[in-house]
Amino acid sequence: MRLLYCLFFILYSYSSIAQSSEFTGVGRLFINSGKTCTATLVSSNTVLTAAHCVYNHKTQQYILPKNITFQPYSKNRTANKVEAITYTVGMRHLPQGAFTQDKLYGDWALIRLKKPLGCSLARFKLAKQSSKTVHRKLVVASYQQGSQNQLIVDESCQYAQTPTKNSMLRFKSCDLVHGASGAAIMAVENGELVIVGTISAGANDSKGRYRVFAVPNDSFRKKIQELSQACY
Repeated sequence: MRLLYCLFFILYSYSSIAQSSEFTGVGRLFINSGKTCTATLVSSNTVLTAAHCVYNHKTQQYILPKNITFQPYSKNRTANKVEAITYTVGMRHLPQGAFTQDKLYGDWALIRLKKPLGCSLARFKLAKQSSKTVHRKLVVASYQQGSQNQLIVDESCQYAQTPTKNSMLRFKSCDLVHGASGAAIMAVENGELVIVGTISAGANDSKGRYRVFAVPNDSFRKKIQELSQACY
């Protein structure tokens, strides 16, 4: 199967506009080139997204932090954008064109923001395991092309195959389009939403079935554990 970064295939709609404050830690990532992705707060001042969101494929270099801003979800008003000051990525160079899923295991980025937001907004923990557990209910909150700046919550994703160690997560039936890249796929543990992985790419398999691929949280767990959760 050959993959592309952009999620471009639309399935039957099982999505809704976010109405809950539990998603205030999800926001839109803006790149000065005009590209947008979705990102999720994982500490007081750090958001998780896909590495390809902050990568310039023409120059094959990562975009400078000063050219990246994050705007968190707000139900009744437009939230202020916050500048990035630095970030860490899971891979030095990203593959070009079409590629196989094993090339995407490091397609994640942790972006540190100039202003801490995670103490006043929702921030999300990681699921205990992503490579061995099949969660019964999955949730994706993302900003998608054509959603008119609305945060869309999708609960239609299902596992397309049982997760295995050091491999990408594969999902089916997801109602996602361009703009969902970098969004966290979440599950419920002990009554709270936790991150299973982050969306990387989508493609049709050999039978023409559309599949969404996500980087499992095992790939970036250690880096997130190193982040400070202090409020200041």
